[in-house]
Amino acid sequence: MKTPSSRCLAGALAALALQACDAVPSPSPDASSLATSRAALLDAPVILTPVAGVTLTTRLPLITGTVAAGAQVALSVDGRPTCLVTADVLGLWACVLPLSSALSDGSHVITATASVGTTTSAEARVQVSVLALGPSTVILTGPPTRTRADSATFTFASTALLAGYQCTLDDGAPVNCSPPHTVSGLAEGTHRMQVRSRDLLGLLVDTTPPVYTWTVDTLLPDAPVITSPAVNGAVSLLEHVSGTAEPGASVRVLVDGHHEGTAVVDAQGVWSLPLPLLSEGPHLLTAITVDAAGHVSLGATVSILLDLTPPRTSILSGPAPLVSTRNATFDFDASEPGSTFLCALNGLLLLPCADPLTLTVTRDGDHAMTVSARDAAGNVDLTPEVHHWRVDTEPPAAPVVLSPVAGGTLVASPERVTGTAEADVLVHVSLNGDLVGSVTADASGAWTLPLEGTLAHGMHELSAIAVDAAGNVGASVALAFTIDGRGADTHIVSGPPMYSASTEAEVAFRSERADVTFECRTAQTAFAPCANPVRLSELTDGLWVFEVRAVAPNGQRDETPAVHVWTVDTVAPEVTVAHAPALETYALDATFAFSANETPVTFECSVDGEPFAACESATTLTALSVGEHVLQVRARDAAGNTGDAVEYAWRIVVPGQNGDTDGGTSGGNGDAGTGQNGDTDAGTSQNGDTDAGTSQNGDTDAGTGQNGDTDAGTSSGNGDAGTGDADPGANPDPGTNPDPGANPNPGNGLGVLDFRGGGAGCSSTASSGATGGLLLLALAQLLTRRSTRSSRPSRQR
Repeated sequence: MKTPSSRCLAGALAALALQACDAVPSPSPDASSLATSRAALLDAPVILTPVAGVTLTTRLPLITGTVAAGAQVALSVDGRPTCLVTADVLGLWACVLPLSSALSDGSHVITATASVGTTTSAEARVQVSVLALGPSTVILTGPPTRTRADSATFTFASTALLAGYQCTLDDGAPVNCSPPHTVSGLAEGTHRMQVRSRDLLGLLVDTTPPVYTWTVDTLLPDAPVITSPAVNGAVSLLEHVSGTAEPGASVRVLVDGHHEGTAVVDAQGVWSLPLPLLSEGPHLLTAITVDAAGHVSLGATVSILLDLTPPRTSILSGPAPLVSTRNATFDFDASEPGSTFLCALNGLLLLPCADPLTLTVTRDGDHAMTVSARDAAGNVDLTPEVHHWRVDTEPPAAPVVLSPVAGGTLVASPERVTGTAEADVLVHVSLNGDLVGSVTADASGAWTLPLEGTLAHGMHELSAIAVDAAGNVGASVALAFTIDGRGADTHIVSGPPMYSASTEAEVAFRSERADVTFECRTAQTAFAPCANPVRLSELTDGLWVFEVRAVAPNGQRDETPAVHVWTVDTVAPEVTVAHAPALETYALDATFAFSANETPVTFECSVDGEPFAACESATTLTALSVGEHVLQVRARDAAGNTGDAVEYAWRIVVPGQNGDTDGGTSGGNGDAGTGQNGDTDAGTSQNGDTDAGTSQNGDTDAGTGQNGDTDAGTSSGNGDAGTGDADPGANPDPGTNPDPGANPNPGNGLGVLDFRGGGAGCSSTASSGATGGLLLLALAQLLTRRSTRSSRPSRQR
């Protein structure tokens, strides 16, 4: 719809165009001096109006801008030179397009370059659109609809400030006219007058000209003309009615058919009549001229709408309270048809606006649109409607899933999914590609979604996405987790021995599952994650208990940890000899008993410097030779610690070795006198004298055995005093000493019996105690005969 303001603007610009400068104006007198002071580089001019992208309703827009003072600005439209102007001392310049450069409807490019002397600036350009609106014509007055005059005068107006008119009577040709326009010589009957306005440039023409119809009746006086209020107008104030009529005539005024008064037409043909206070609503004003002759003209009528009530404004639709777009569309309504609207965004000035209205805000946040309706009478709603909304174009952050843990393993199907997100956003959760539910995060951002059903063992994929209240969809977060209810068993593969002398230990273990981890502990410490194998160090002596358990990926721990027990022993055992032969003895056997200060242990013995060999804690050495002997014994505990060897030395002697005389000589079977061959012991020992007897072979006799072996003498009652019949060899029989620790040592005060006399049948006389010695000798021979000996007995270890 054309608006009067746009038409007036077009007329004003057209008038300015008539007074505009030539296409190439002269520079001001001081332009040359200003130009010489400019720098070699000149900034491009700035085009202030029209603004780039604007749609103009005039074909001759005013172009203004700024540039360096005194610079010449050359303007072109669509590449055609249009104006050449010089900036004033403030750097301002302006140009109204000449008529020859009037713009057609559509898009145009305006360019401007500045120059000072030979220096030319860069080009500035704006692009605008032109949509010129033609003027609107109104026939203000005309003849009465029924008149006796054969002429008619019309007044009219246009929304163009400077307008020309074309009038067409009936079916005639249009002629140029101006208000008032009079036609005469009218014939009786009905006539039509069409008035079309155009601007003086002829660029804008009213495309819907009004038509006035009346009838010529020569018998009737001219009807008055009502000039105020406007024809068929809506008014908010009506105090009087006025118009024109024949001078000297009177005008009767009727309101809604009721006579309200009579006004006298003055000499200028003007009349006016005050009106009483009228009620709000439509009214019909009628004016009738009565001439001096009393002829009554046809009535002139005006329909008005007296409107004292502002319209009520309604916003039918607008953006939702929270939206994710910066575009907004409003649809308004008013309680009075034909009302227009005034709008203000975010508290700005109320300005006319379209209905519906579409706009784009420049930022996120809270916005308010204020709307007031204005009716045709000009009443404005003083209680405008306000629409509030919030723009949020930022998507929410991706939610965080706290449980189940990404990459984690669960023993059983989870009962819920928990996480965090922005406060109050809606979180959609999908499991294995299917939406399982939605939940709103609370004020702290926490959210929990219960899960129904039971998930199968294996890997599952979970995703979550947040949607805020504005509908913005955030980024999605995805994770995978595994359900595995299986546990794991633990087995110790290797470890230190039951007894260890090392303060370090390494324990290796395994599980039937390859994806487990392990937890270990020693003594009363708590289980803690450990490597496999685990290495222990700085172990103290004592009992150590090591436990290890496997932990499955689902967190299940072996309820029966594997256990390894051992003892750390770094102290070597000490040996104590509890029993040993006398330091000097006749016995060729030696029995020892020893013990250690710990158990279990083993013993190792060395006799006379031989290598150590295993031996028992009670050890008997047999068939020892006469002379010095040394026994070394050491203990080795279960941990392998070997203690220092304990040494024991003793000496085996022959009776009489210390100067005592042999008490006699045994015969062939051990007799104290004659041997097997009938040799007779020829001498008698007395008080240590040497035995004078001779054996069969002429040897010095200490007693001769069956085979001629030399008898080693007689022990002091505990051993074999002669030669055993069962001894087939030629080695001397040392006899058996059942009690190696009780042997008396003759001649050294050790309590060893001293055999002074010979055996049975011996010719020598025994010294004091010889009788007891003979009895002991006989007992020894008896014991000797009962024992079976090898020709070379081995030592027992």
